[in-house]
Amino acid sequence: DINLSDYVGHPIVPMGKFSVPVEKDHNKCVLTFYVVKRGGPPLLGRQGLHELNCSTLMHISADTGKLFSKVPKEIQKILQNYSSVFDESVGTFSKYKLSLKLKEGSVPVFLKARRLPLALKEKVENEIQRLVEAGIMEPVESSDWATPIVPILKADGTTRICGDFRITLNPQLKPTSYLLPHMEHLCSDFAKSKFFSKIDLRDAFTQCELDEASRPLTTISTHLGMFRYKRLCFGISSAPEVFQEVMERVLSGIKGVKVLMDDIIVTGATSEEHNSRLAEVLKALQEANLRVKANKCKFGARSIEYLGHIFDEKGCHPTEHHVRAIQQCPVPKDAASLRSFLGMVTFYVKFVKGAAKILEPLYFLLRKETKWAWTRSCQKSFEKIKEILMSKPVLTHYDPKLPLRLTVDASQKAVGAILAHVYPDSTEHPIAYASKLLTNTQRKYAQIEREAYAIVFGITRFKDYLYSKKFELVTDHRPLMHIFGERKGVPIYAANRLQRWAYFLSAFNYKIKCVRSQENSA
Repeated sequence: DINLSDYVGHPIVPMGKFSVPVEKDHNKCVLTFYVVKRGGPPLLGRQGLHELNCSTLMHISADTGKLFSKVPKEIQKILQNYSSVFDESVGTFSKYKLSLKLKEGSVPVFLKARRLPLALKEKVENEIQRLVEAGIMEPVESSDWATPIVPILKADGTTRICGDFRITLNPQLKPTSYLLPHMEHLCSDFAKSKFFSKIDLRDAFTQCELDEASRPLTTISTHLGMFRYKRLCFGISSAPEVFQEVMERVLSGIKGVKVLMDDIIVTGATSEEHNSRLAEVLKALQEANLRVKANKCKFGARSIEYLGHIFDEKGCHPTEHHVRAIQQCPVPKDAASLRSFLGMVTFYVKFVKGAAKILEPLYFLLRKETKWAWTRSCQKSFEKIKEILMSKPVLTHYDPKLPLRLTVDASQKAVGAILAHVYPDSTEHPIAYASKLLTNTQRKYAQIEREAYAIVFGITRFKDYLYSKKFELVTDHRPLMHIFGERKGVPIYAANRLQRWAYFLSAFNYKIKCVRSQENSA
């Protein structure tokens, strides 16, 4: 008459049952216990905890257990060892409380509550009640600071409350010196990775408490009165950087791990290496008393979606749903719809060789002096970029142990560059493409200057990969070998512009190589 299952959903067949009186702190009741084979230590169920007036230590849904049942058994054991991180209560970062710093001479700003649409009034009230009950905010009678709220209707029908701090607190906050990492830095250690896990933190910012001095600054004004946040909240300009610093401190020293605010990626060349790192990450999160949203996590996968890209052992790919959205875009009817299309395409421009040259007719349409006219060249450009992205391009992972080759080229209208790895079999695999339309002034350069600018553009674009590392520089313009080659010194007759660029390039360690135009892949 009862169905039992373990944490990850595996069925447990009881051998029998018995009922006994149980007493704790003057609370008495009769509880039924089920006997199972190799069941481990005795367990007290939620019903028993409730009848004995005991607080439940963790709230983990049945759906969480079902999710874990789909991962390999080795990972199941790791998840069970650190099951507290999947508790559905609000986590509280245990290392220290965060502080918001004001600029000198800051003056409190008090703004009254804004009138709410009637349709959102009850939803806002429910959200305020939830936040107060969860200990995320608290009511206050008076405050020197007050910020009106901006209610945001979410897809599930609930409402998120955000303070409009851009007009009150944000202009007076000291800017943080901590920077969010760039995507190229986050994904620079994926070489040789074959196993991936993605961990999503639950209610990221609100897991970090604010110190007492910072809480009055976050006071919001609502139709129910004033409330102040006890924890870091959305809308504060420094919140992303502050939270990023917290997460990097929590996970510091663990190899194969990248974090961008509430998204954590764990990688490994083997399942053993990946699982060891995953255990380290979960242990660090548990020690920091942070919580994870189980239904948004993925464990031990052979590929992972991260920052709008798919990563696997082969490299980096565009996501199918983003490419499908580009493919389904209708022909733009005006400048606004064209900007929207180009915005979607630009996100994946590193996958497209010579993208600037391909898209030149479309960018020409956006010039102020250009009258809207969708020409045959515009249609050809529109279809070409879709075709390239639909061909499922792949970029290889950057590997610091492999040789680098930078190939550059220039035309009358654009410059292009390809950063690639050269493998032991002499094959070339691109890491990223880059291109740029030349300005009207740059189009008037002599050909040697345009080719030189292509080198400067390519090295500038990929300087994070190239700096302090020896690489091969490939051009199809032989005169540049005498100007930028093997530290022979810049000829005194070279133009000032070339001399300036030669001085810039002297900071990099490269060997220049000249190929025929037909062999230039850029």
